[in-house]
Amino acid sequence: MKKILPLLFALTLFFTFPVTTFATQTQYPEDYVTVKEFKSYDSFVKNDTKPNLTKKESKIVYNANGAISCNLDDYSLGGNYSNWFLMSKPVYDACSNIRNQFKYYIGILFGSKGVKVTGKTLIEYNSKPFTNQQHIFSVLNGQTITKTKTVTNSGSTEYSNSSQVSVALKEAINVSFGSNYRETGSWSETNTITMTITGPNDPYVRRDYYSATGFDKFRVNTTEVGIYYSTPTQTDTTKILSLSGIERTTEVHVPKQVIQYNNSLE
Repeated sequence: MKKILPLLFALTLFFTFPVTTFATQTQYPEDYVTVKEFKSYDSFVKNDTKPNLTKKESKIVYNANGAISCNLDDYSLGGNYSNWFLMSKPVYDACSNIRNQFKYYIGILFGSKGVKVTGKTLIEYNSKPFTNQQHIFSVLNGQTITKTKTVTNSGSTEYSNSSQVSVALKEAINVSFGSNYRETGSWSETNTITMTITGPNDPYVRRDYYSATGFDKFRVNTTEVGIYYSTPTQTDTTKILSLSGIERTTEVHVPKQVIQYNNSLE
């Protein structure tokens, strides 16, 4: 029968990572102790572009009768971008005159997928059971030893209500977590660690160390944007319409590498 004893060892790593206070914690399984995490998603950087079309600029204008205004000038960005018009999707859907003028699709504003990740919130720490557990070394009762090991773990992002999340949205979210994450959601991380560790006390015989894949759950905010150019010809780019305001919130389990140990009576 496996038990947990208090953590009695010194840990030295080649890497330095910030200490984080997490949201909800759910440990899996209870007979393993997590001693270190490697989280490449800490390096997240937003993908900004110009003109800076932000959430607050995306708007709906209403006329005196309370109906959506279809006057194009109401949506001009003005200044150096007076030929740019930004509106929320309900305006585009309601105004046939605007759809007719800007009916030629010419490209996407935010990256190749037309999705801008605008924010992330960690909502659950260790949100899924650990997987891909691999034994890395052991230490016996009464021993203190130093070990060096290169460890690799892999996994994939997992989405809540996955069938309702488009492929383009998943791809943009996946790569926003860092260079170790592919568009498909696959992830792999390799780290070399040096640990000075002490074996368990009686009655335990051995302490075994493992690397594993853990998960943290994030809520991700995104904005989807498409650009159209105006009639009468497909080469007329003097006026640009940016269709914005398609904002979504998506929850995703993001993999990370962890180092764990447990004690054995055998």
